[in-house]
Amino acid sequence: MTRRTDVSRRSVIGAGAAGIAATAVGIEIPQASAAPTTAKASAAPTTAKAAAAPSFTSSAALYGRSRYAPLRRKGFSLVRGGKGTPVVLREIADIDGAAAGAEEAFRLTFTAKGAPPAQGTYSLRRSGFTPTSLFIAPDPERGGVTAIINSSR
Repeated sequence: MTRRTDVSRRSVIGAGAAGIAATAVGIEIPQASAAPTTAKASAAPTTAKAAAAPSFTSSAALYGRSRYAPLRRKGFSLVRGGKGTPVVLREIADIDGAAAGAEEAFRLTFTAKGAPPAQGTYSLRRSGFTPTSLFIAPDPERGGVTAIINSSR
């Protein structure tokens, strides 16, 4: 008997939102690490190992609307696996079910000049900006990728 497992886009986005909410309230996410397989790998600088390891932000202060508002139309980099994709923050908008202008519940829409980054968790980076973990998903309706911030309690 073949076991069929279907994963809907809604369940993936829901899991990502749960991950963002968990980091926003300070729940620690275990970090995966692999033991070096060669002497050469174990001699690598600690900073190189840290750069390759996934990291997630956990400060709720990083997920407020007012932090992003002055950066609309500014450039960022969405970084995952050591590779960055340049994007521009195009829109900050309300989400269904939240009060208009809510500080803790909103949508960020980014556009890229080339192909948009794939769905997943990225580190949003910009000079002078604390790197922040975001789960992004394609948003064909808006022509880019979207991150939902919803840390309302």
